[in-house]
Amino acid sequence: MQAGSSERNWIKYQKKLHRLPVEPYEPVRQFRHFAVMPVMDEADELPATLASVGAALADSPEPAALLMVVNHPVDAPEECRRNNREFLRRLRAGERFGMPGDRLFWIDCTTPGRELTRGVGEARRIGMDTGLDLLDPAGFEDSLLFSLDADAWLKRGYFQRVITSFREAPGAGSASIGFRHRPGATAEEERAIRSYEQYLARYVASLQAAGSPYAFQTVGSAMAVRASACIACGGMRMRAAGEDFYFLQALRKIAPVLVIPEILVEPAPRQSYRVPFGTGRAVAALMAGDGLPAFPEAGFAALAVLLQTADDGILATPETFRAALPETTGAWLEQAGFFPAWEKVLKNLPSRPGARRKAFDDWFDGLRTRQFIRTGGRVQSP
Repeated sequence: MQAGSSERNWIKYQKKLHRLPVEPYEPVRQFRHFAVMPVMDEADELPATLASVGAALADSPEPAALLMVVNHPVDAPEECRRNNREFLRRLRAGERFGMPGDRLFWIDCTTPGRELTRGVGEARRIGMDTGLDLLDPAGFEDSLLFSLDADAWLKRGYFQRVITSFREAPGAGSASIGFRHRPGATAEEERAIRSYEQYLARYVASLQAAGSPYAFQTVGSAMAVRASACIACGGMRMRAAGEDFYFLQALRKIAPVLVIPEILVEPAPRQSYRVPFGTGRAVAALMAGDGLPAFPEAGFAALAVLLQTADDGILATPETFRAALPETTGAWLEQAGFFPAWEKVLKNLPSRPGARRKAFDDWFDGLRTRQFIRTGGRVQSP
């Protein structure tokens, strides 16, 4: 994406910008990059997290700062509200929790009229949109937004490694960054978090073996995005959970997702019921003796066949593609509404090589891939 198109996209994007004032002042065009961190009732976790962010910022090769979004929902309990108020009071009194004072900024999403209604995705969206508005639009191709969490520690060298990786991969629009959860507080919690990590790793490795373009981790505290790609894909998804999955899925449709394998992020392994699914819920389920959603091997095998079959020539018409597929896979796609949709897609596609496969990958995205595997690539009874 060229700088000119980025600026044009920015002009359009501003019409739906979720922008709020920044404290203690607005650092307009002062930094090349912003790290965005939602914060809600995190007094116990924040000192160590902010100390790790400050240490990582010290190694950043380019000017970068942290932008926290201190938030709670409109129906937050009084204890959460009180803890957030106290944290904001300490910030406004000058406390910086081990962070360099000139690199720490925050947005107040706790006062009436600013409380959230759409969960952590809304907090990330406000932070990213505000960060975008503080950057120089002419430099969007070189500016990054880092997505962090209040309980996730950064390794020293985090900013240096991620910024360098993007410079070495100019075609990438976003990055999935290596992570490993910190040790569990108990033996049971430790077993649960390692089991969950293995579960995530197996899923991504199986996607990669099948040839899926969506073979990367989607963890909100371990991802980064070019400012230009963030704008081009429509910004962070405002969801109560899974916002990281849907955001990276949309970004993959814009440009490749860079995978940085080094362990640069250390999230907390704690149980949590704040969101309906995700790491906290999975750890709680495992500790309660429950299992995790199953992904049958037959689903990955069927996925590999599907992706190998879907070349530009075969995709030229719905009929040629349907005839080349196993009956079970064709039936699944038919039930999903693919073939009528594909007719419409073909009418608007450019004639350049690879366009049909790119359009197929956009339609058969990370969510449909997950649904396909869960069913074993077979039509399920209502």
